[in-house]
Amino acid sequence: MSAIPAPLSRPSSRAWLAGTALFLLPLLAYLPALRAGFIWDDDLWVTGNPSLRTLAGLGQIWLLPLQQANGQYYPLSVSSFWLDYHLWGLHPLPYHALNVLLHAASTLLLWRLLRSLQVPGAWLAAAIFAIHPVQAESVAWISERKNVLAGVFYLAALLASLRFSSGAARRRWYALAFGLFLLAMFSKTVAGSFPAVVLLIVYWKRGRLTRRDVLPLLPFFAVSIAMGLLTGWLEVHVVLAAGPEWEFSFPQRILIAGQALWFYAAKLLWPVQLNFMYPKWPVDPHRPLLWLYPIAAAAVIPILWLLRRPIGRGPFVCVSLFAGCLFPALGFANLYPMRYTFAQDHFQYFASIGLIVLFVAAAARLTANRPGALRLLGAGMMMLLVPLTFIRAGVFRSSDTLYQDTLAKNPNAWMAHNNLGLYDLFTLGDTARALREFQTAAAIDAVPAEPRINLARVHMLLGDAESGPNIPTLANPAFYADGWIAIGRARWNQQDLSGAREAFKNAAVRSPESVLAHLNLAAVLDTQGDRDQAIAEWRSVRELAAASPAGKAALSQALAGDPRLSSAADKLAGAPPAP
Repeated sequence: MSAIPAPLSRPSSRAWLAGTALFLLPLLAYLPALRAGFIWDDDLWVTGNPSLRTLAGLGQIWLLPLQQANGQYYPLSVSSFWLDYHLWGLHPLPYHALNVLLHAASTLLLWRLLRSLQVPGAWLAAAIFAIHPVQAESVAWISERKNVLAGVFYLAALLASLRFSSGAARRRWYALAFGLFLLAMFSKTVAGSFPAVVLLIVYWKRGRLTRRDVLPLLPFFAVSIAMGLLTGWLEVHVVLAAGPEWEFSFPQRILIAGQALWFYAAKLLWPVQLNFMYPKWPVDPHRPLLWLYPIAAAAVIPILWLLRRPIGRGPFVCVSLFAGCLFPALGFANLYPMRYTFAQDHFQYFASIGLIVLFVAAAARLTANRPGALRLLGAGMMMLLVPLTFIRAGVFRSSDTLYQDTLAKNPNAWMAHNNLGLYDLFTLGDTARALREFQTAAAIDAVPAEPRINLARVHMLLGDAESGPNIPTLANPAFYADGWIAIGRARWNQQDLSGAREAFKNAAVRSPESVLAHLNLAAVLDTQGDRDQAIAEWRSVRELAAASPAGKAALSQALAGDPRLSSAADKLAGAPPAP
């Protein structure tokens, strides 16, 4: 692989100055993130994650993925939260600061990598990566530590791969690259594109691939495939991305993917109206014009391949990298966000590098005889992108600002209405506004059960259960359980233990496999002093949790989030075994 450029020598003082400027750019652009709090599923990853609390929890993070409340196996990312928790508690500033610093570190590594590969305009490409507004979702959202942490190890592994590719101390650099790759995969499995990217780089530089290029990467491919399959399985069986809201035919999935590729590219080129929950686009296979998206997308890479001699191999490699890194998020496999949107900005954290490098390198080539023109372009990009990212990062300040911004751009985002209602109810205590948000969410989409369950909860809290939705009319047995659990919790909060007991019993009868139904029933029975029945329900909880990964995760989260449940579980766990 001698055609791969050798790594750079010791940086000059000018390079140190350029690197310092590159490091400071994202710190400036993401200042608003340092004032942000926790949002949405930060409770699953951080604030409500029981694994962060103890030393034993650190072992669970690595060894017991099915018991993680967040439903995914990203142990290094969660371990970083564990360390944060023991250093700072639940003060959000250090969590956000580390996200920004990790992104800045990835920016420096990307610059180093592009310089090593002799990419024209390397500094400007890295700078755009650092301050492009589409990255705000990955940097300003604490839960997306997964992306920025994986980015550091991913790019460092690519730099190490240049060393073992160049033959200098090959085994040592190969081992380092593999170790860094594993750390990236343990941060987020989107890093599984690594071995394919290495082959693309080799092909770009040499114009061909040989067995000696491919064979060393087979262990990398094996890890990528295994971890990818695990992530996909967990997404369906633990995160529960399955059911009517994910029932798309294969032609529909092709339409989702085809439009997604163009959508992400468009947001990179024109980063306006960025949104946390973009409106879903139509996926009707009987509309011929919609097929232009996947057909055009599928044609781009072959066309660039055919044009590799007149225009070079770079465009083919960059576009292949963009599409390949996006592939896991294109909708061919179920992802939980497909309930409410087909695209989210954080999915293109890695993929964006391909198109950014392509556009900057093309600009550098076109202005090769006018170096001042590229500097002027770069200055203009900085002046445009830094304010846009600054504004976008501020949107993630709180759940209120995030969902208000989402609804201003997508009023039909039922999930945003529902989550804003939860914020109104439990953070602001504004029952009237919460009620309006739940009603709006329920009117937008009749399939999701959460808005109706939350409506029932609000009406119970108002002491007006008769005006709320009739929970038994919900079609899915699992939703029966959720609805009755919501009613039971409301009655329990009102000290109506008999009413809570009946509601939880209804939940357990309607959905016998519901861990939460049996757990809440056991806790109320224990509170009422009915110990024999409470022990029987607790045994049901243990059996259901042992039989289901989703049940394990639900039990872990419930015990961490409610002292009444955890206290009852502690007492009932010491009960003698059944005769």
